[in-house]
Amino acid sequence: MPRYATIEDELRQRIDRGEIRPGEPFPTEMALCRDFGVSRHTVRRALESLERSGLIYRRQGRGTFVTRPPLVTQPLGGFYTFVGSVAGQGHQPHSLVLQQQIILASAASAERLRIASGTPVVYLVRKRLADDVPLALETTEVPLSVCPDLATIELGDQSLYDVIEAFSDVVISGAYETIRPTLLSREEAELLAVPPNSPAFNVERVTSAGQQVVEWRRSLIRGDCYLYSVDLPRRGLVGTFQAEPTSTGEKSHSIVTPI
Repeated sequence: MPRYATIEDELRQRIDRGEIRPGEPFPTEMALCRDFGVSRHTVRRALESLERSGLIYRRQGRGTFVTRPPLVTQPLGGFYTFVGSVAGQGHQPHSLVLQQQIILASAASAERLRIASGTPVVYLVRKRLADDVPLALETTEVPLSVCPDLATIELGDQSLYDVIEAFSDVVISGAYETIRPTLLSREEAELLAVPPNSPAFNVERVTSAGQQVVEWRRSLIRGDCYLYSVDLPRRGLVGTFQAEPTSTGEKSHSIVTPI
């Protein structure tokens, strides 16, 4: 095994043992060179591998730090809501409404909502938080005809779907969602309290009530606080799939992480 790989493995074990805690400064390259008796080049290769694995991150002018565990882990495979996911994992969901107005649907939103371009829609921009930590920026468009009261309702920390169902005859039946990695712009990063160009998930959702499309949502979710997981049972085998706990106590899943 190459020397840098041995060093990487030892540093992983130190992190697992809690000798270097999340958010704490990581030992400097020079300190690691002295510790392991190797060149700076060898240490850098080990650190680069740890960084690619998401175990550490670097901040220019500040140093290297151990990555904090994700605040929320979202299993895929079924319908979910921000409020339900955050509250279900022991955190307090909170929302700040940045914009709430009626606009005319653009060509892009009309295509996704299956309405005519220029149709009135309720346009919402919200910052979503968990335990007062900014987690996501959500831009949502809902045809005004689906829930006219949505334009003036004080949403607070409520689930949008709960509000729509309470103030209309709509019953949400499901959604189609895509997830892409992205980097945050300076403005987006400022709203989410992270440095510009921080990694994030770009999540697009089209929500339906039967055959009617009732929502088009675009979310930017912090990559350092949110994790998507997928259980992958193999078809044709008898028995129930059970995710195995890892050394950190979390279940072992197939993980989707941002670049």
